[in-house]
Amino acid sequence: MILSVDKAKMEPKLVKVLYKEGNEVTYMLKKFSPNVDAESVFTFDKASSPV
Repeated sequence: MILSVDKAKMEPKLVKVLYKEGNEVTYMLKKFSPNVDAESVFTFDKASSPV
């Protein structure tokens, strides 16, 4: 995995995942929001994921 950081903003700008088979997947980050309250963007439904 390769992480590129914008040094001026101190924010991640791209993540490249390298696989053993030679495949590569690149994620370009358009917007970075640090310290976001996880409960405002994610909810876990126990009923849909029984253990």
